[in-house]
Amino acid sequence: GSLSRSSLVANACGRECTPLHGVWTAGVVFLVLVALTPAFRTLPYAVLASIVFMSVKSLFDMEKPRQLRRLNPPDFWLWAIAFASTLLLGTQQGIVLSIVCSLIALVAASMRPPQRLLGRLPGTQMYGDVLLHPEAKQHTGVAIFSFVAALHFANKDFFHDSLFAAFAEAARLQEKEVAAAPAEEEGVQEEAASPEASTKAGIRVVVLDFSSVPSMDATALRTLLDVRKELKERDVDLVMCGIDGQLKEILNRAKFFDSTGLDKVFAEVTQAAKAAAELAGGEGGGKKNKWAGLSMGNVHARKGLSGAAAML
Repeated sequence: GSLSRSSLVANACGRECTPLHGVWTAGVVFLVLVALTPAFRTLPYAVLASIVFMSVKSLFDMEKPRQLRRLNPPDFWLWAIAFASTLLLGTQQGIVLSIVCSLIALVAASMRPPQRLLGRLPGTQMYGDVLLHPEAKQHTGVAIFSFVAALHFANKDFFHDSLFAAFAEAARLQEKEVAAAPAEEEGVQEEAASPEASTKAGIRVVVLDFSSVPSMDATALRTLLDVRKELKERDVDLVMCGIDGQLKEILNRAKFFDSTGLDKVFAEVTQAAKAAAELAGGEGGGKKNKWAGLSMGNVHARKGLSGAAAML
């Protein structure tokens, strides 16, 4: 079970080793201890050390940790924990500690999964993260939010907080665009950069892109119902897209679409964004709602969102 013996076995037979190999190893060790000990009595420690060193040498691959540190720092730190614990505590203890740390990292990642505020990339029908693509344009009065994970009890609060923080950020960005330019690309930004337009700038339609949400549990469903209620209280329309598979079955059983309406549910974000833009620019589109003029600061004050906005 030692590190050097494991390395020696890996070098000897690699993946072709079977559990029977352990039986033969135990037999050879027993034979050496019983009958061949006198033959190894005069063997210098330097020779034994060199055997151990050469067997362990293949385990040291410094290129891989450098690559991990460059590509994915969290994976690098998991590797560092596994390496240090195996070296200091032993093989079995190191493996157990590595598994525990990996599970903790997995749970932490599921509690704060990726989420994006989307905008249309100029000259295309594609939508991308407005932080990664500053050139992406938003439809006036529309916020498109994408959540990239299954919704469950561990991340439902993060979903709620990051959702409303994204809406406030969308309102701020749109106010900034309206004030900076008199007119933008047709169908995306058409309001004049006047004080009246800036005052009326606000989120009138919200698009939830659930194309990367495979499922949700009962507690997350309750959070989604609360979100719909809060939006309705703010005179904000809800449009959804990308609902399929298990998620669609859950929402159907909960009769979610009885209130939302299937006319506001679309297959793709492009269709949903177009419909949302028509809703925002149609009758009552100029009506000022409770999202008008919101900034990230006062949303933090109202909702207590200390860290969600930093993720956007």
